[in-house]
Amino acid sequence: MEYLHRVGDRLHGEGVATSEEQLLHGNPAAAIVDLAHETPDSVVAMTTHGRSGIGRWVLGSVADKVARHSCRPVLLVRGAEDQPVD
Repeated sequence: MEYLHRVGDRLHGEGVATSEEQLLHGNPAAAIVDLAHETPDSVVAMTTHGRSGIGRWVLGSVADKVARHSCRPVLLVRGAEDQPVD
């Protein structure tokens, strides 16, 4: 949660009016989609590894599942592997 709070603080510093941090458990895609259904007037923003082919087939794609099953807009940003998130 400490990490999520730091990211939320950074977003506020960059002009994002509101954000909410939540730590979810269970199947990642299902948990995110369930939260999106429970949260009206929201957008799901997440990074993706951008896997394709065998890697995506073996590991699955949380981002793909969320984008296909969420009832909210989804913003996907390809994560920079050589750049720290925080």
